[in-house]
Amino acid sequence: MALPYTDDAVVTAALSVRPLEAVRPGTYKPLLGAALSGIVPAHLLARSNKGPYDADFYHGLRRHRGELLALTEDSLLAEAGLIDTERLRRALHHHAATAELDPLLHTLGCEVWLRSLDGGGPAPVPYPPVTRTR
Repeated sequence: MALPYTDDAVVTAALSVRPLEAVRPGTYKPLLGAALSGIVPAHLLARSNKGPYDADFYHGLRRHRGELLALTEDSLLAEAGLIDTERLRRALHHHAATAELDPLLHTLGCEVWLRSLDGGGPAPVPYPPVTRTR
């Protein structure tokens, strides 16, 4: 099955669960874990998050560090008192602790979104889009 999340049986099963049953504090994706118990190794089902960041993440961080740091220079989130700019800058460096990387993508996404509201149009992407050829 190429797209299991669009399968009628999968969609029906997912929609049949009450929202309070789909979330369990301290458990990562409890429904998926229950469905895959006995199929997937137990240590993977016991994870509390997606695990460490991979080489692609760090490569992208190195490649675009300048553009990402530029977002911190006049951050709208910082202006609103919502983030610590120095902590964000530390997270953009390769030696940042995983705990500082966890919220990084959400914070940068919020910053770009806020900038899109400010100018009345979409925010400029901090790097050129990748064109893939087949």
